[in-house]
Amino acid sequence: MGKLNDCFSQPAKMLTLNEAVARFSENIVSVCKAEKVKLASAEGRIIFSDIISSIDVPPHNNSAVDGFAVYHDDLNVSGSTTLPIRGRVVAGGNFVENPGRGQAIQIFTGAPIPQRAKGLSPD
Repeated sequence: MGKLNDCFSQPAKMLTLNEAVARFSENIVSVCKAEKVKLASAEGRIIFSDIISSIDVPPHNNSAVDGFAVYHDDLNVSGSTTLPIRGRVVAGGNFVENPGRGQAIQIFTGAPIPQRAKGLSPD
């Protein structure tokens, strides 16, 4: 078997952490000022400040998990609950109906949550 070629088998002395930081610091330029550039020239750059949208994006409350939109008081707190699924909502979908009493709507991650639903039970 041939000799392994890894960073620990090199004959050169390894740098200490302080030596490595010093060497790194000698070769880096810190930029602490803002500069306006065209969007086409911005690739690989870091944004200087936060961008705050003037509109809600997305324009509705959306689900962070897959689950079911339900009314809390339709759930049996001391045991399991079975509710018929009235519909399904996917991300980008436009199903805007609310669940009826005693019903559930299946919600997928990123989908809008019906406005009157008072809970989302994770799937």
